Amino acid sequence: MTQYISPYKLGAKYGFPMGLLMIATFFSTIFQLRYPMLSFAWLILIIAIPCFAFATLRRTYCRREGFSTFSELWMQGIVTFLGGAIISSVVALAYFRYINPDLIYNMLVTVEQSYRALHRPDATLIADDLRALIDNNAIPGASSIVMAMFWLMVACGSLTSMLLSLLARIKKPKTVNSSSF
Repeated sequence: MTQYISPYKLGAKYGFPMGLLMIATFFSTIFQLRYPMLSFAWLILIIAIPCFAFATLRRTYCRREGFSTFSELWMQGIVTFLGGAIISSVVALAYFRYINPDLIYNMLVTVEQSYRALHRPDATLIADDLRALIDNNAIPGASSIVMAMFWLMVACGSLTSMLLSLLARIKKPKTVNSSSF
């Protein structure tokens, strides 16, 4: 059996590439309206995130020859998603604050106009609410939106890690013959 490495250390190690995946997902989300082909990239990235997490959990389980507990794998997954969310959130905050500070305002105006174009009473009510937000300057700030995104990524990552930890343990890894070393 290989040397034991803490799930926290493994999660931190895998958090950086997870953060890169989350950053790519963030930017594909932001630029989808301008470049429609990014919708396809976004879909691939959304699928790649849990696939990457599963691969790291399965790799850990196999390297420990099936001796990783569910809770160790789950904690590794949580820390992986936490590290990725921190990295992604820092980039998103920098983007919202310094590169495109009017993005949230512009998105609200676009959504309001889209609802008005539907010419339905229920859509008009939503458009009126959005216009009230804009007129009253009640638009959430960049840090509020980024914090909400951060906690959503961590919460979803924790739940995803729970399921992936169970799946990673379904099939026992092949045992390594120690005499072959």
